[in-house]
Amino acid sequence: EEFLQHAEVIKGMHSAASATYIGSTHDRAYIEFENYITFIRKAPVTYIYWTEIDSLPKDVSEKIKTGQAPWVPFDHKKYEELKHQNMNLGKTADLFAEPDPVDLSKP
Repeated sequence: EEFLQHAEVIKGMHSAASATYIGSTHDRAYIEFENYITFIRKAPVTYIYWTEIDSLPKDVSEKIKTGQAPWVPFDHKKYEELKHQNMNLGKTADLFAEPDPVDLSKP
């Protein structure tokens, strides 16, 4: 689904696009997707995508319904710290492992 493809951009590093999980209403989830490829236009273009929460995969919809962010942005600082730690220890690690869930219900 197009919504999920754009939502996956949230978790990675991209030079041509970015995405942000905006939030949800009681039945819809929203993301903001920004396209930086500007061959014709001079500024990035921003799109707002939404989908019915119940149409999402169960693991994603359950996170949304419990107030957790289903997609967590890539953390470049954490990546660099892990990379440095593992280089010093002579180890490799899954630097792109899923982070702990973020609870959006708490201020």
